[in-house]
Amino acid sequence: MSKLRIRDELDACTTYVFVSKVLPANSISTLYPPQRQQQVDQCQSAKVKAEKYTSWKLLEYALKELYDVAITDVQFCLANNGKWSCNKCHFSISHSDGVVAVAVDAHPVGIDIENTQNVKFTPKLANRIMTDEEFITYLNNGEKTQYICEVWCKKEALFKQRGVGVFAAKLLQTEDTNDFCLHNLHYDGKVFFMALANNTPIFRVIEVQL
Repeated sequence: MSKLRIRDELDACTTYVFVSKVLPANSISTLYPPQRQQQVDQCQSAKVKAEKYTSWKLLEYALKELYDVAITDVQFCLANNGKWSCNKCHFSISHSDGVVAVAVDAHPVGIDIENTQNVKFTPKLANRIMTDEEFITYLNNGEKTQYICEVWCKKEALFKQRGVGVFAAKLLQTEDTNDFCLHNLHYDGKVFFMALANNTPIFRVIEVQL
């Protein structure tokens, strides 16, 4: 019996989240498919290049673990808006401060992780990304930085789940949406806020050493 059938029988509604440290730049090798390799090769930043490479290797690991399939046997498609998809599952990728995460699901899914201490979570960002309703909640919130981080992650995750259009944060409503799993991820001595936009309240985090 394959791992996919075991997964379906035990818990078909679980979102699997694989997490790993970013691999060092000197470990980068060839990726499949060639389009992904081209994306990595075109990165000017060594940091971004390592993040993109590691996230794809983590996806490769996840596909093998859950579906017992080699990545070279998977058909990938890259949409015009930059979203990747494949014929085996739905997946979403995120990275922050030396950590990458890959969410895998039987249904459309989006993930975003952010270090809660990221300096970008400022009042200026809050004003730029929040709807009027969210901004009122922000003004009355005692943990303003944490709330900005939460709203940002939820909007990023929701956008990735939908997979269409361009990212317009103010048009993405998170206050009335219940299709999120929220989690504080303690990893590598840091705290990351994780938002999953999915169709289930059930998720499992799997820490991986690539």
